[in-house]
Amino acid sequence: IAGILIGVLALLAIAGGWYLGSGRYTSAPAVLGVNRQVAVAKIEGAGLTAKVDGTFVFSDTVPNGMVAKQDPKPNGRVRRHGTVTLVLSKGPDVRAVPTLVGSTRLAAEQLLKTAGLRVGDVTQEYSSASRGTVIRTDPPAGQKLRPGTASRAKPAIAGCEKPSVKPKCSRCSPRACRTRRSPASCS
Repeated sequence: IAGILIGVLALLAIAGGWYLGSGRYTSAPAVLGVNRQVAVAKIEGAGLTAKVDGTFVFSDTVPNGMVAKQDPKPNGRVRRHGTVTLVLSKGPDVRAVPTLVGSTRLAAEQLLKTAGLRVGDVTQEYSSASRGTVIRTDPPAGQKLRPGTASRAKPAIAGCEKPSVKPKCSRCSPRACRTRRSPASCS
């Protein structure tokens, strides 16, 4: 009888060790890149509980509304009847170029910064607009850019229009234009 009792206890110890070591775990199904409904069905089909996290993350590779992250990771260890947490994608992080035309250069720079974009090359161009007023941007307002991308602005030079003919004197140069309203005043 003692031998049978020792055999049963050894068998229980082996079974208990298996259960505590790996028997109570299973693998989390891989659900990255699929929509919420498919992911939940796959997880529940594996005898697990799906929990969709209320936060969303930007992803350049996972489309909007699809599973971008899961915890535990695909094929990761999870307790039987445990929970797999899902985070959905918002798609790529893109920002619209704000309307800058008509703004001062400083205001345009602040608008770009607020939008998560940065100021690119700034070149001046002749225009009848007030000096320093943005008359054109590249890319134009409304175009979507990734955060940190540069937008180029063209502020007006001194409210002058570009001369249609070559100036007759050095006073009619762009530098001279900055001091007068119109290059036509040159003689």
